[in-house]
Amino acid sequence: MGFFNSKIKRPNLMKINDDKRYEFIEKWWSIKPEERLSLVSSILDNSNISYPTITNLADHKSTKPHIIKAYNLEDDIKKGDLTDLEMYSESMEDPSISMLLELLIPERKVTIPSEPFSEIIDLSEVVYVYPEIWINMLNLIGIKLNYDNFNIKIDGKKPDLSASPKFKKIIIEFNYKNKTYSYKYKRHWVYSDVIDFDIIKDVEKFYAKNNIENFLMKAEGGEFDANYFLLPSAAIEEFDKYIDHIGY
Repeated sequence: MGFFNSKIKRPNLMKINDDKRYEFIEKWWSIKPEERLSLVSSILDNSNISYPTITNLADHKSTKPHIIKAYNLEDDIKKGDLTDLEMYSESMEDPSISMLLELLIPERKVTIPSEPFSEIIDLSEVVYVYPEIWINMLNLIGIKLNYDNFNIKIDGKKPDLSASPKFKKIIIEFNYKNKTYSYKYKRHWVYSDVIDFDIIKDVEKFYAKNNIENFLMKAEGGEFDANYFLLPSAAIEEFDKYIDHIGY
């Protein structure tokens, strides 16, 4: 996939409130779905990123296998539950950048819930949040780890899974190529249920240290989620123009 390069150029992004961004966003929503698909495809082509050929987004039979793969609907289909398949199929009739990227390059996406904590869940669930994000982010670049590869401390101690899920600080550690990586995350002093998004900066620093030439682009997800796509700088610069970072 060409992830390794000793010379790494970070994306040069347009400001989120730049008037030109609004022009690009307006253009996106004014053109037909097939034109949006063509635009996304051309940007991927310019970065030599492979993706399946889809000619008609309105043809649900054509998009069905790709939607099933992108949104992991295999089990639902086996059970005869077509609710999500129908919903996603209809959404492709007026797709966002994120929707099309999910459809075309799902293997380059990680979805992060912005509000994974609550006071009613068990601590055993809390301690999985950050390792799970790291596992998914590392998997994007071919590094396979599981939960057992992480050392976790909450407020300086090993997790007592019978304790309250409240905590101030969580530290996670893992080893890669005989080197230990350690990261510390805090609960927000006001929004205590919101994840510490410094984790994204930490992931990109890890990528850079290991000569990964791609970066993470944030795009809209669900109501409380954010999708991150692993892409080259040039592709991120083009895609980001069409993303309304204020509107979600």
